[in-house]
Amino acid sequence: MKYYTLLLASLISLNLAAQNKKTLPIIEPAYAVVKGHIDNHTEDMWDYSEVSYLKFETLSVPVDKNGDFVKRFSRPLNELEIFLRQGNGLQLKLKKGDTILVRYDAKDADHTLQVSSPDTLLNAEIKTLTAARAYLVSTSEQQKKLYQKAPDSARYALVNGFFNKEVDILLGGPLTVNTDKYLTDIYFRNVKVMYNLKLLDKYPLFYQKPSDKTKMFSVFNNSETYTQESADWYRNSYEYRNFIFDYVRFQKPFKSWSMASGDKEVPRSIAWKDYYTMLASLQIAEVRDFCITSSIMFSFEYYDFDDASAVYRDFITKVQTPFYADTLKKFYANIQRLKPGTPAPGFTLKDENGKLVSLSEFRGKVVYLDFWGVGCGPCIYDIKNHVPALHEKYKDKNIVFINICVDSDEPEWKASLAKLGLHGVNLIARGWNKNPVCKAYNINGIPHYYIIDAAGKIVDNNSPGPSQSYSLHPKLDALVAKESMLKAK
Repeated sequence: MKYYTLLLASLISLNLAAQNKKTLPIIEPAYAVVKGHIDNHTEDMWDYSEVSYLKFETLSVPVDKNGDFVKRFSRPLNELEIFLRQGNGLQLKLKKGDTILVRYDAKDADHTLQVSSPDTLLNAEIKTLTAARAYLVSTSEQQKKLYQKAPDSARYALVNGFFNKEVDILLGGPLTVNTDKYLTDIYFRNVKVMYNLKLLDKYPLFYQKPSDKTKMFSVFNNSETYTQESADWYRNSYEYRNFIFDYVRFQKPFKSWSMASGDKEVPRSIAWKDYYTMLASLQIAEVRDFCITSSIMFSFEYYDFDDASAVYRDFITKVQTPFYADTLKKFYANIQRLKPGTPAPGFTLKDENGKLVSLSEFRGKVVYLDFWGVGCGPCIYDIKNHVPALHEKYKDKNIVFINICVDSDEPEWKASLAKLGLHGVNLIARGWNKNPVCKAYNINGIPHYYIIDAAGKIVDNNSPGPSQSYSLHPKLDALVAKESMLKAK
C-alpha cells in the first residue's frame, strides 16, 4: 500500500510538471473594475467610452440574461479615462483598485442612472462629479445664448459664471488625487469655449473666490494659464489636449513663434502649415509629438492624401516619443488601404425596407458615398440645402448616391429620412466607430464623403461635400465623361 501511494504521488508530480511546461493563458490582474446591472435590458451589450491620448472610443461589454455586466481593466490607467454614456454622462479617472458600480433602468436611463463605489472617498468624488455634470446639463438652454447675437461682455459673463459654478461644485466635494485633473478639465473646457467665441484674448477666465485651497491647483495661477505649455496637463487632462491641438494650429501660441523649416520653402497646403507650426511652437517633446501625431491622423481624414503622407514621412524621422512613433507607423500602414486608386472596402448594410445592400451591386457606376448622422447639424444643413441640387444635376448620369447613417437606431433614422425626403440609396451603420464599415472607411467625424469610380476603386477618400460644387462637380463630371468614353469604345 505504501508503494502504491508513493507511485501515485510520483505520477501526480510528473503530470503536474508536464502541465507546467505547457503555455498557459496569462490572466492579468484587474487594475479597476466596472460592474453594472440594467433593469429591463433589451440590448446584449453595454456601451461605454475610453478616453485615451489620441481618441475617444466607444466600446461594448456583454450583458448577460439577468442584465448584469462586468468590465475589468487589465492594464494601468494612467493614460485612460472612461466615459459613462447613460443619463447625463459621466467621465471618470480610475486608479488601481477602483471599483465602479452602475445601475439603471433601460426604459428611463436619464432619470434612473446610479453610479457609486464601495470606496467611501471615491463614492463621494463620484457624487460631486455627478452634481457638476447635472449642473452643466441643466444650463444647456442658457449655454445656447453664448452663440446668439449679444455683446462680448455679456457672453463672457455667462462663460465665467458657468466656470465659477462648476468649480464651486467640485471644490465643495472632497479633495482627492484626481481633483487637480478635474479642475484642469473644467478650466480648459471653458477656455476652449472662450476661444471659439473669440473672447480669449479680451477677457480673463478666473475664479472669483480664491483661497488657500485654490492655491494648491496649477490652473488658478494666473489669468493666462492657457498660454503655458505643460507636460502634466497634457498627461492628465483630455480637455487640455483638446484645446492645445486647436490652439497651436490656429494661433501663434505661447508668445513665441518662428518657422521651423529654415531656408526650406514651406509647402502651402494646410497639412504642411499645421505641421511646421507645431514644430516651431511646442518645446516639450511629448506634447509636440502628441499634437503632430493628432494632426497627421486628422490630415488623412480631412486633407489631401499625398500631402498627409509626405508630412508623415518627414515627421517619422523626427518623432521622439516611442508611443507616437509606433502609433503612427501602425496607422500609416493601415491607412494605405484607403489611398486613392485602391479598391474601396466592401460592405453590406440594411436599407430602410430591411433589404441588405452591398457596395458590389453598384460596380459599373460612379459612387458618391455620404456618411452622415441624424444628430449632425452640418450633415442636415447639407441634406436640406445642397443635396437636392446635386441629385438633380446627376439624376440621368451613371452615378449612384449612397447615404450611410451612423449615429442612430432604425426608428429614429427612418423618421429622419421621411422628414428630410433624402433620396438615393439609404443605408444604416449602427454604432458609428464600433461599426465595421465605419472602421473600414476610417470615419471618425461626419459628414464625410468618398468618391468611388465605376471599377470600385477609391478616387477621393476625402471628397468635397455637396456644398462645394466648385470642386465636387468637376471631379464627378470627369468620372462620368471617362466612363462614357470607355463604353463608347
